[in-house]
Amino acid sequence: IDLELSSSQYLEAPDSASLSVTGNITIELWVKLEQLPSTSGTIFSLVDKFNGTGDQRSYECALLSTDKLRFIYSANGGPLASDINTYTSDAAIVVSGDVGTWVHLAIAADVAGQSVVMYKNGTSVANTANNQGETAIFDSTSVLRVGSKSDGAAGQFFDGLIDEARIWSVQRTAAQIDQNKSIELNGTEANFVAYWKLNNLYSDSTNNGNTLTPSGNPVFSSDVPFKGVVTGIFGYFDV
Repeated sequence: IDLELSSSQYLEAPDSASLSVTGNITIELWVKLEQLPSTSGTIFSLVDKFNGTGDQRSYECALLSTDKLRFIYSANGGPLASDINTYTSDAAIVVSGDVGTWVHLAIAADVAGQSVVMYKNGTSVANTANNQGETAIFDSTSVLRVGSKSDGAAGQFFDGLIDEARIWSVQRTAAQIDQNKSIELNGTEANFVAYWKLNNLYSDSTNNGNTLTPSGNPVFSSDVPFKGVVTGIFGYFDV
């Protein structure tokens, strides 16, 4: 899907039991930036279920205006720093050479253990943690948005293409992330929370029914990070 910052475009799924992950979580997706967050001077939200209205903060994955990747979660939905664990890549995870190029980003969190591994193109990158001792994610009523913040009037709009957005209720391993990032999965794999292939559809390929609704009239693009590989009962197939 092609999301334009200038048109305030994003995708939204309503709150659901499956999206209300309270323990370990992995978020991954392919992005193709039209500009760096630092160029626009704003944060690019990737996957956000962190609504400050009524203290309904759960989790958020975003590219900061410093071009670093950040993952945060709240233990009780509130705004206090003491209630929020924050993990930020030590260096810019996207650079000028990444603009106009497909990049795979992922965070894999052991929430109970207060440990997060961040990945770029299947390779782990160093990150700094600001742990407040929080070992669970708040079960909020917030909607989930792809490409925008989830509170009230949307903000922190993404600028570029997004494909193969996945959420898991487990901390995926480095091998699992790297080996599966360029493979179209079935959606029936264990611990899958939501899987948006975005193949001209907003539907969730898992059985959880977390269908996305577009805002701002985004359009689908034929520009994709990989083509023709799906998993099957006998292995990988070209289609």
